[in-house]
Amino acid sequence: MGRVERPAKRSDKRHVVRDRLGQQGVHRHVASYAQTLGKLSLDQRPGRYPPQLDGSAIDEASLLHLGTYTDGGLPLQFPGGITNIAETVTYLQQWNPSAAPGA
Repeated sequence: MGRVERPAKRSDKRHVVRDRLGQQGVHRHVASYAQTLGKLSLDQRPGRYPPQLDGSAIDEASLLHLGTYTDGGLPLQFPGGITNIAETVTYLQQWNPSAAPGA
């Protein structure tokens, strides 16, 4: 599927990619399959993947919380300007939840 961008809301002129929901679905299927094979547990903490997140606020959530958007308020999309893994890890290390995981 090609990347087709359209405004999320015309008033704010932010763009979303049409295949974003499909990507999220694929990630969930891969996680479910990995759990079935015993390679992953949804009870595990994000700090295991990668360990730089160990002890950070996001590490209080489980992988299940992340997959079901009950992680405490992590945005569905990263802010603009994050372009690589190092920036992603830094963003996640500095992120502060707006609610307790599972709430």
